[in-house]
Amino acid sequence: MKIVPGEAMILNNIGLVYDVLEEKRTALDYFNQSLDLSQKIQDQESVANTLYNLAVLKYNQGNLNEALTSIESAINIIEELYTEIIITKLPQSDFTTVQNYYQFYIDLLIQLHKQNPNQGYDIKAYELSEKLKNRQTNLTIIYP
Repeated sequence: MKIVPGEAMILNNIGLVYDVLEEKRTALDYFNQSLDLSQKIQDQESVANTLYNLAVLKYNQGNLNEALTSIESAINIIEELYTEIIITKLPQSDFTTVQNYYQFYIDLLIQLHKQNPNQGYDIKAYELSEKLKNRQTNLTIIYP
């Protein structure tokens, strides 16, 4: 099978369209196709982006634990890429995307805390929020 440049991103974007159209099952199919292809071609940024979209879809369906698994995987990839990103000048649009991942993760942890107050989700959300603030400060120092 010949892989077309940008195909994983196209599949992901089609998934987003179906998500907006409230066709969640079809959206999930396209996100999974995008994820499979992104992993096959080892495009980690695309993998993270698709995992983020899967997390949002699962969150909106009320599947908070599945959303948590997806967003944690996306964040882990972003963490691995963070060193590479810091070495090259990070475009503002990319930084905003990373912030969105973290903010979604924090919001999800808060929702999970409301459901399970004794699981430490609130502490994890707070620690993540502080980590994000530190990253923002560091990037402001590096890229004034």
